[in-house]
Amino acid sequence: MFNWLFGGGVDNPKPLSKINRKRCSITHQAIPSGTYPGLRNSSGVHCFLNSTIQSLASLTSLESFLGELLNESDKVDIYLPLSEALWDVIQTLNTPSRAVHTNTAIIDAFSLSDTNNNNTSLMSPSKRALSLIQSGQQDAQEMFQCISSLLAHEEGLIKAAKCKVRGLDTLTSSDNTTYTTSFPLAGLTASRLADLRCGYVEAIRNIAFDALSLNLPMQTSCTVEQLLGEYTAIETIEDASCRRCSLEATLARLRQDVKQLMPADPNKGSTSRRKRIKEASKQERRLSTLLSEEGDLQEDARLKDIKVDKSGGGSTKQILIARPPRILGLHINRSAYLGNGMAVKNPCKILFGDTLDITAYTTTGALETAPRKPISSPSKEMIERLTSTGTIPSRVLYTLKSIVVHYGSHHSGHYVTYRKSRSDDDDEWLRTSDSSVQIVSLADVLQQNPFMIFYERAVDKKKSENNTPNAQILSTYSLHD
Repeated sequence: MFNWLFGGGVDNPKPLSKINRKRCSITHQAIPSGTYPGLRNSSGVHCFLNSTIQSLASLTSLESFLGELLNESDKVDIYLPLSEALWDVIQTLNTPSRAVHTNTAIIDAFSLSDTNNNNTSLMSPSKRALSLIQSGQQDAQEMFQCISSLLAHEEGLIKAAKCKVRGLDTLTSSDNTTYTTSFPLAGLTASRLADLRCGYVEAIRNIAFDALSLNLPMQTSCTVEQLLGEYTAIETIEDASCRRCSLEATLARLRQDVKQLMPADPNKGSTSRRKRIKEASKQERRLSTLLSEEGDLQEDARLKDIKVDKSGGGSTKQILIARPPRILGLHINRSAYLGNGMAVKNPCKILFGDTLDITAYTTTGALETAPRKPISSPSKEMIERLTSTGTIPSRVLYTLKSIVVHYGSHHSGHYVTYRKSRSDDDDEWLRTSDSSVQIVSLADVLQQNPFMIFYERAVDKKKSENNTPNAQILSTYSLHD
């Protein structure tokens, strides 16, 4: 799915055929309590789609993103089917009414979307979404990924169009064509693989995500914080090979080859033997120089014709959140497998709150290369602040907005969404089950056992996200002790 996470190319985007609507200036005003609309499940198997749509309806930063994106699409005359449909549905679902609406606008948007993938082995998100709907495969998490990927793709179309406009009209256009919004579901993790024997850090890589998938333990209950702690914990991989150890083992083997091939009398020896000695000596010198320089041990051209031996003392792997998204989606993976290979649903009870602090699971900007230490630890500033005031600056805090709950077994069941209403009453939540919508309390929500959870970033008015240490992104490169 990540092929579309930050946008991609598309052939022949469709021209905008609607009357332009101003959407960028959104004021999220409190709405009086009342009855809210549901979504009809005419096929009987679309609860996974309806629950996904309802869970997104309470995400105000997603609504703001869609409004800004569609306003920009009006300027460059590009039609964005899913963004248009989702915007309209969100407005409808957040307006008190006794009506029941259909999900056909979203389904039609999948049909209208053009996300041709250059890699024919992968199905585009729009085609995958239609496949889920038409086949009755009820998977709310996969539907969410299809919607997320397609929205990011549509954002990519606007970014590409705005860049083209800037390139052609920079000298003549008075219109501000700079596109500054960003997809609120997009985040980055930092992943490190380090060898336990020599300490070589193979790479610190940034990996894009739109939701974190957390594995459940086979136990009675656990907290969201425990799942995030397990997700970001240092993992030991016993049979992993190390690139530097492998190259050093290869160098030792080449030196041994040269020694064994060298005849007792340097003036004697066959032509083929001399050729083998020359080739092994050349490879030895190239590899020795590369290791002494401590350059790129992965892609260096000097390794092209050298057969690399496998070696290593085991490795550690860790993942931390390098750039927290504005909307944090958590998928609780409830699939479990018995000894006979049979898949069952893990009923482990998830304990979660209406706020979530993920500071401990994010990078701080200070990079650590020691294999047995975390990728990054609290900075000196954080430690001094904690010692003097008992508080940590720049906490990464989130507020609960919606959850998706699955009732039933691993192979069948029903999806229901609990989401925050737009009422000024903080305790007013909605339980949506297709066309049925009931007002419930926050306490009712926190008693549920979720399949997906959506949190929204709590705004820090003192510092913007881009200036906090937690938002720093680690570059992809090799490190050495």
